Amino acid sequence: MTTKNLEYKIGNVGADPSKDSKFIVHLDDEKTLGIYSVPNPRGVLHKHIAKKFGLRREDVLGGGEYYLRDNGTLELSQYSTDFGSIPAEAERMVGETLANYFRKEGLVVNRIATDMIQNFDDERNKARWEALGFNMREKNG
Repeated sequence: MTTKNLEYKIGNVGADPSKDSKFIVHLDDEKTLGIYSVPNPRGVLHKHIAKKFGLRREDVLGGGEYYLRDNGTLELSQYSTDFGSIPAEAERMVGETLANYFRKEGLVVNRIATDMIQNFDDERNKARWEALGFNMREKNG
């Protein structure tokens, strides 16, 4: 399977984009990556998002955080210590999917800034992304 065959969709955005929010990327089916998020109060972990939405941990591919700034910049950052990083190509698509969703909700998104941490020390996580056709070189590699 190549990345060109994947669809990105909003699984559930239970978060106010103007507040720090955590998200995960879940393999909803063999061709669909779902994005699920919650507000990021202290103590919320990425594994809590999976539990909240009844998602199998085995199907979560990674995660991070996002924030929509007053100037219309949607910032994606960090990575999930529970599920790992997402590759740069997926990071861009997650940003575009979230931005389109927020625009449909009437919010202004002028720019997407992606500065997520690329850490693929977990071989299982890396192998799952590679099986979906992603290049697992780090951003600056």
